[in-house]
Amino acid sequence: MHKKNRIQGRFRLIPKIIVLISAIFCCFIILRIGLAISRFKYLPNERGINTINRKEINRIIAVGESWLKEGDYNKAIEYFSRALSWDYMNPAVYLGLGKCYFKEKDYDKAVECFEKSISLLKTNPDVYVSLGNTYFMMDAFHRSVEYFQEALYLDPKNSSAYVGLGRIFTQKDDIEMAKKYFRKAIELDANNAFAYVGMGSISFKENDPDKAIEYYLKALSLDDKISAAYVGLGNTYALVDDNEQAKVYYRKAIGLDANNAFAYLEMGSISFKENDPDKAIEYYLKALSLDDKDYNIYLGLGKSYFKKGRPDKTLEYFRKTIFPGCRQYYY
Repeated sequence: MHKKNRIQGRFRLIPKIIVLISAIFCCFIILRIGLAISRFKYLPNERGINTINRKEINRIIAVGESWLKEGDYNKAIEYFSRALSWDYMNPAVYLGLGKCYFKEKDYDKAVECFEKSISLLKTNPDVYVSLGNTYFMMDAFHRSVEYFQEALYLDPKNSSAYVGLGRIFTQKDDIEMAKKYFRKAIELDANNAFAYVGMGSISFKENDPDKAIEYYLKALSLDDKISAAYVGLGNTYALVDDNEQAKVYYRKAIGLDANNAFAYLEMGSISFKENDPDKAIEYYLKALSLDDKDYNIYLGLGKSYFKKGRPDKTLEYFRKTIFPGCRQYYY
């Protein structure tokens, strides 16, 4: 009888033992999975970047973008370069560097960075827009159009690409096409400040100063750091002979962008009107140091030296207005 009870007691222990073994096994499996996840987290990918490094890289890129927005391009380049030393295959880093070089007017380096970004990621329309803007500044309008169109192929609602096309047709003096593209940009994004700058430049060319001022002020209400809008306002007030107000806006443009050749050019034009050829020459030469392709700078220098009675310098600068590559800009 006692023997039978002992056997029954042992059988009753079997389910408990099975449960215990199952629990131990489950704990073992969970521990193995946890270790695998942990190891995967710290294992480098094909570029040697682990999860911790990637977070730090993203933080550094964000700091670089912040400096870019603030206009401190050297600081931005420093941070983007630091990120590049960690991850040389990151398309966002090359895009950031390209934007910095574009702002510094080093267009060859900008193109190099943008094209590297595209080679790593071909589906970001922002890079194509940036290349379009860069080639526009390099006078390569056909290349510029190609990149803007590629951006629109990737993103048909990209308002920045339409602004770029509008600027090209403004430069070509095709007012109706320019207006078409600027209006399309505004239709897609009513907060695109550069589209209003473009419409301001069209109104200026159409000799409608009131409308031009309205558009430029609208642009500044959306983004008060667009130096081109201040130059446009300066040009418009100069058009109605309010030179003092024009100078206020040109100085604001220079305060935002010390490399704004257009602002120095127009300050030279006002000094010339005010019969101060020496000051005019000072401003024109500053503009020339920033942009050696603007017809208006050479013309202004020639006229200023003529007023000073310097026929040698007058002829020197007038001759340069017909050099290949010299063109007349519209702001």
